[in-house]
Amino acid sequence: LFQVRRARPEHAGGIARAWVRAWQVAYRELVPDDFLDALDVDERRALWRERLEGGDCTFVVEDLGIAGYCRVVPPSEVASLYVLPERRRGGGCGRIAGAVPGARGSPLRRGPAARAATRSGIR
Repeated sequence: LFQVRRARPEHAGGIARAWVRAWQVAYRELVPDDFLDALDVDERRALWRERLEGGDCTFVVEDLGIAGYCRVVPPSEVASLYVLPERRRGGGCGRIAGAVPGARGSPLRRGPAARAATRSGIR
């Protein structure tokens, strides 16, 4: 059973891994392979640590480690939602937007976020 909780700076590595892996799978046919292959977890970890230390409103899905995350920006809109590809089906991680306090899930029903979620198999 997964748990959704507010992300802390120590979650930066797990968030970075989820972002990189999700991008490498979901955008493989949309973004050049060279770009995707060059994505660096360590660089993303540093970015996420800085964001989280600054109070960024991000939530993680924890189930045997970080399985995914949801970032919320004012006014309570989902800015990004990524789940590790190997954890995306059947584990309930796709329901993260509904579990995040104050986030409206409607942005996931249309536009680029919806297409990316569909391509990456989020349920």
